[in-house]
Amino acid sequence: MPAASEKQRYKVADELKRAVHFHRCGQLNEAERIYNQILTVMPLCADAWHLLGVIWRERGKFQNATQIITKAIQLDGSVPLYYVSLGDVYQAQEDYAEAVAVYRRALRLNPKMIEALCNMGNALREQGNLQQAIACYEKCLTINPHRSEVFNNLGLAHYKFQNYPAAVDSFKKSVELNPADAEAYNNLGNIYRDQSNFEAAIACYRQAHAITPENPLINYNLGVVYQIMHDSKEAFKFYQKAVQYEPSFASAHSNLAKLYQDLNCFDDALDHYKKALQIEPDHADARFNRSLALLATSKFKEGWQEYEWRFKRGKWKKIYPHRLVGRRWDGSDFSGKRLFIHSEQGFGDTIQFIRYLPLVKSFGGFIIFEVREELYELLRDFQGFDQLSIMSFDHPPQEEYDFYIPLMSLPGLFETTLENIPGSMPYISAPGDKHAYWLNIINGSKPKIGLVWAAKPTYDHQKSCPLEHYFPLFQFSQLKFYGLQKGNPASLPKELPANMVNLGNEFGTFADTAGAIACLDLVISVDTAVAHLAGAMGKPVWLILPYAPDWRWLMDRTDTPWYPTMRIFRQPSPGDWEGAINMLKRSLQYWIKTNRL
Repeated sequence: MPAASEKQRYKVADELKRAVHFHRCGQLNEAERIYNQILTVMPLCADAWHLLGVIWRERGKFQNATQIITKAIQLDGSVPLYYVSLGDVYQAQEDYAEAVAVYRRALRLNPKMIEALCNMGNALREQGNLQQAIACYEKCLTINPHRSEVFNNLGLAHYKFQNYPAAVDSFKKSVELNPADAEAYNNLGNIYRDQSNFEAAIACYRQAHAITPENPLINYNLGVVYQIMHDSKEAFKFYQKAVQYEPSFASAHSNLAKLYQDLNCFDDALDHYKKALQIEPDHADARFNRSLALLATSKFKEGWQEYEWRFKRGKWKKIYPHRLVGRRWDGSDFSGKRLFIHSEQGFGDTIQFIRYLPLVKSFGGFIIFEVREELYELLRDFQGFDQLSIMSFDHPPQEEYDFYIPLMSLPGLFETTLENIPGSMPYISAPGDKHAYWLNIINGSKPKIGLVWAAKPTYDHQKSCPLEHYFPLFQFSQLKFYGLQKGNPASLPKELPANMVNLGNEFGTFADTAGAIACLDLVISVDTAVAHLAGAMGKPVWLILPYAPDWRWLMDRTDTPWYPTMRIFRQPSPGDWEGAINMLKRSLQYWIKTNRL
């Protein structure tokens, strides 16, 4: 083919500039038309091939982009920008190894090319090669210390490396250089959020929001922090904006659903879980939280199925710290075999669901039941297993077994409904020596009331009722109150009424707790393992619940099918402990007059 004339080259150069203008303005179809027009006149124009390939990359057509940019490189292999664009195609497909290899070819041509260094750093960061990524970014900054996007990427690498001070410093330098860098403000907010510095996080997110108010991710992050801070009004506002600007934002729908769920608006919650799962069927948090909404509204069949997603969440180690190997038990006969059942989640969950073990035992075979050490002494004589072992957080169970199953998968396996909850009451009793010991301490003729006012903050601090709210109960001088509270929440005011003493910090294990409960006439508790223990022992329990309680307590009931001797007092509105305690106080007055629980 004859070489292009000088006149043709000038015309091509002008057309190329015009196409680039359309390209930069986002008018890709017009830019593509001109690039193709140029190539009909000058088919060996490497720049046109390269830019045409970039358009295909921007459209997400990566195979076409790879072929076309490779054609540009074949025509002129001396242009480092072509290799950078090809590397970007590989990176967009998450082929980071190939991307790094191509960026290195660009850097052999121009060792100081910041785009190649920075993009290679990004690929290395995604690979987890954080030190190499940081080295790339730092080299960029020795070449040009005024590139805000490089500081932002350096911050992301430090963040991933858990070097939070260095990450904060990098993000701050990014916004100093470019006050309109919404991404850096957002990233800085993420660090503050993860460090529980929520006010600082909100300040950063709001800076980012002021720059790009329609950015769905920034709206979502604001919603997350306000949700953590229990500011439902603000959280609703920003989640709704997130799904408005990005209707396919599954996590925003999921979190919006959880907000509705926390307000007991289950129809709205289930609607948004449905939307989240239509977008992302394997969204583990949406599926798990949906299971809680289903169970809370007595939709047990589907609820138990969805509940299995608890092991697929990012926080699965909080459920149980190990992944077990082997065959999962499916409910069939296992005579002559060994079945390993492990407890999970909190102590109260173990106490509530251990009732299923005698039912499992009826299928034959040898049962190994694993519990946390604090429950071992209490449960060692329970009739439902052949061997009781203590769970280690450091290593998986060492016992040999043929099958395994998590304890809280048993209700689903046995198709539990409200009508067939197993377990005759009581199914747990205090060890005799513990009962005798605490009987020497908890004595006298006055009715004896146990009190628990705080749940573990690692679970849900909204379950805790400040002890001060219990003070109106102490006016009943004819009663004797015994605190059963352990740990930091057991710290008491300097002055307590004469009819109140806390025993909790004298407890060694739950066997001590059970021994004390056996000596009491009534236990008043927030949603804790002590409430479960008292219920399992058949002791009268008055349970005080937050407005949006845990799923197992269902909705709009003053009783529970799990524990026949339990009575429930619920907050009339979110955070209204005073209202719940006033209802309980009136019931206590009636009990004193009639001696009827």
